[in-house]
Amino acid sequence: MRAWARTDADGKNGMMASREEAYAAAEKLKEDGQLEEAVAALDTLVGEHPDYALAHSAISSCL
Repeated sequence: MRAWARTDADGKNGMMASREEAYAAAEKLKEDGQLEEAVAALDTLVGEHPDYALAHSAISSCL
């Protein structure tokens, strides 16, 4: 299982990102045209939060 980590302004890793922060990062990848990376990030997110319907929906919009 891969954990999402936030990087602070000084470049050090902070606490684990919330599911909403991980979702926002995946959406940013999608907006930037990095669809494979977005799907991978969303797949990881769904694996960690199988009840997170928004992430499931976002995967379908990438396909």
